[in-house]
Amino acid sequence: MNIAKLAIKNKTLFIFISVVLAVSGLVSYFKMGKLEDPEFTLKLALVVTPYHGASPLQVEKEVSEKIEKAVQKLDQLDYVLTESRAGLSVAHVYLKEGMPSKDVPQEWDHLRRRIHDIQAELPPGAGPPIIKDDFGDVFGVVIALTGQEYSYEEMRKYADLIRKELFLVDQVSRVELWGEQTECIYVEISRSKLTELGIPMGLVLSLLEQQNVVMDSGQADMGREKLRFSLADEFSNAEDIGNLVLGVADVTSGTEDMVLLRDVATVYRGLVEPATSMMRFNGKQAIGIAVS
Repeated sequence: MNIAKLAIKNKTLFIFISVVLAVSGLVSYFKMGKLEDPEFTLKLALVVTPYHGASPLQVEKEVSEKIEKAVQKLDQLDYVLTESRAGLSVAHVYLKEGMPSKDVPQEWDHLRRRIHDIQAELPPGAGPPIIKDDFGDVFGVVIALTGQEYSYEEMRKYADLIRKELFLVDQVSRVELWGEQTECIYVEISRSKLTELGIPMGLVLSLLEQQNVVMDSGQADMGREKLRFSLADEFSNAEDIGNLVLGVADVTSGTEDMVLLRDVATVYRGLVEPATSMMRFNGKQAIGIAVS
């Protein structure tokens, strides 16, 4: 009789525990957060300081040691590793593992202030230090934008438009463009034409440096209104650069003519070569749009 009662009690307890576990499992399944690209915080930052022309020993003594001393003042610092290369200093900053993730951004702000305070102590030609602390961002979606019938400038404008629209999407915190290339204006000067016209190369370079410089042209006080003056000699396209006046030269005996930059050089718009970064999709040039 006692054995039968004990068996019934054990069976009832087993059923009760099973029901509790089943209900708890169902509640946890529907309440538990589920993210395809979960957010996590890395307690690591890099302090990258260029020092072009310096040897690894110079980088260590003049830059890395000063960076390391500034980083050691952080309250939540675990340890710091510095790497000194020819012309470059890299400091790996690790925070304590037990530090709450919500306090990490504030600690990186403290790091920036510490590094900013020692910039005046760095040697001439070094810096400014670059701090990278966004390693925790996960780009779950990468879009490749291609267009064989479009120029790179047009593709870049469309990529910017898409990037602005993606920022309006809920839960999107960061959008980056990958594979961007730097646009520039090429001025290919013919030395033979310069010699023929008697124009020194230094004059051409000096005139190009003096143009398109933003300067305060002053203002006039008109009582209730103030009139601002601005110079209208800014370059807006490659053709304007080609129309730059270099001076007056003897074309034939007894005659003079005005010499423009396009008379001695080929001016055109292009991309910086070689490209520092490039992205291709199915063999076609593309611009990547990464979404976090």
